[in-house]
Amino acid sequence: MKKITKNQSRRLWKKDFTLTKLLALIVILAAVALIAISRIMTEIEEPREETNSYDDIAFINDPDNVGDNALPCLMEGEKFTHITDKRDNTTYAVTQIGDQCWFAENLAYTGNGCLENDWNSLAPFNAYNTHGLNEESIQGTFQDGLSSEMVLYQWGAAMDGSDGTSGDPVQGLCPSGWLVASDAEWTTLTNYVGTNPGTKLKDDTHWDGTNSFGFSALPGGNRNTSGALLNFGSFGLWWSSSPSNSDAWRRHLVGNYSGINSYTDSQAVGYSVRCLLGQ
Repeated sequence: MKKITKNQSRRLWKKDFTLTKLLALIVILAAVALIAISRIMTEIEEPREETNSYDDIAFINDPDNVGDNALPCLMEGEKFTHITDKRDNTTYAVTQIGDQCWFAENLAYTGNGCLENDWNSLAPFNAYNTHGLNEESIQGTFQDGLSSEMVLYQWGAAMDGSDGTSGDPVQGLCPSGWLVASDAEWTTLTNYVGTNPGTKLKDDTHWDGTNSFGFSALPGGNRNTSGALLNFGSFGLWWSSSPSNSDAWRRHLVGNYSGINSYTDSQAVGYSVRCLLGQ
């Protein structure tokens, strides 16, 4: 038998070692490929839930029927000036202000049963109520064009069961894909508007505003913890989705004042709601 020299033995060992490494590499690549294919098939079979769903709204572009200074918003590259909430077929004007798309009207949805709840001074603060003409007459400030169907919500009703403590966006009673604006999102709005934000955000028909951005804020007043209507025609107040212990943050416009105030208040009082398009 012919003996294998030491050099030949080394060459054979190197050859076997290289082949072993190659086979191991092939096995690893095959495993990686199988994992990738498995993930792709899972995503095809079980698509991820979309962050923003717009199933219960319709987008409308009607540029001939928009308020002063309102700019259209964009959805997937398409302009829209209004949305219709299919839950109750209410149509709302919208306006683009900086990077935000806002309702240019107060939310008026009353379809989740809270209207049947008594105004309550204890949690969960889940009632709301429309303005009554008799109330407005008693206030002595009824103005033509201010809807008798404006809705003032206790905070729990506006949030539709969310306590807001997670800090995540809250749809609340807004239609799908829209949010009850947080305190930070209100701050983004007022920072963009700049000086004299109250004057610029108020409508120019019912009080001393210029409506510079088409926001059309109205003096809808508020309800106290007993449910009585106050300040109709002189104050406009809106909830944010941001809680503060047992209170919540809100924004406050006042007649003959150019600023906009930010305070916390009892969740048992009633304020208006503006919806913001989710990002």
